[in-house]
Amino acid sequence: MACTCAPGKALCRSCLNQTTKRYVGPLETETGVATIHQIDIFKKQFEDNIVSEVETNPLSLAVKRYGTSFYGVVEQINKDFLKRESIVLAITPGSVLAERLKRGPITPLEFAAFIKNSNYTPATAIVSSNANGPRFLKELDKDRS
Repeated sequence: MACTCAPGKALCRSCLNQTTKRYVGPLETETGVATIHQIDIFKKQFEDNIVSEVETNPLSLAVKRYGTSFYGVVEQINKDFLKRESIVLAITPGSVLAERLKRGPITPLEFAAFIKNSNYTPATAIVSSNANGPRFLKELDKDRS
């Protein structure tokens, strides 16, 4: 049954019937070009992938586990630890970390992946960076490669 809804009127029976399947036409034209129906399928797959990725990426897991204070630790690493004169001098020129820092500060996603791979928490990362900066720097550089 075709839709007979009109502006300002009640919904027609076909729109209220939840068992009606939406028409999906051919996915490609004769020449192999994707149709709007194929694009709808790609869109759904993309959205589903984003949802599953958001639930499992290191940043989402870190914020879920440690709260938003996690971002303060990232800022402290970038603005304090990586700016100390002894640490700046200890960064080996040409190393992966040195090249990465040329593009800007460590991102929260990168730091979340680092603490996950290194079995740190944000608090223990700060303690380790303060207690033994050169060793922490080597771990940070090793994780980048």
